[in-house]
Amino acid sequence: MEGEEAKYPIATVSDILLVNQLYASVLFASSATHSFVNPEFAKKLTSKLDKMDIQLYVTTPLGSIYHTDIIFKDYAINVEGRIISADLVQLEIQGWDIMLGLDWFAKHKVTTDYGKKLLTFSTPEGERVEFKGNGCWRTILTISAMQAFKKEC
Repeated sequence: MEGEEAKYPIATVSDILLVNQLYASVLFASSATHSFVNPEFAKKLTSKLDKMDIQLYVTTPLGSIYHTDIIFKDYAINVEGRIISADLVQLEIQGWDIMLGLDWFAKHKVTTDYGKKLLTFSTPEGERVEFKGNGCWRTILTISAMQAFKKEC
């Protein structure tokens, strides 16, 4: 990273978690607007994919633009022995099977203590659970400029 990007690093945490009974490398990324699944990992998922009513256009930190209308709804992610659901948009993400973004953080009321490298989230029953990832913390660039356009019929 250089210039402005180096001034505002985004801390993240990762771990290997069970997702629908499959082990997945998961990145918790508060810099991503949505949660994503890599197409290679998505091929292993047993449930049916859904088509969104919109096309999502995603701009990556390196300036690449991707579009998708594929989503996998309500996938069960095992975090600290609790099942937490996620809607996963299929997107070419490198280095990870799944990236949990701000939509997941908001849905599960996630708070982050970057000093302790600790995430605290709420279960559907309202229980607050602490999670400390086993993966390394690293700095990533922000995935932003998400735009949605209605599909043409």
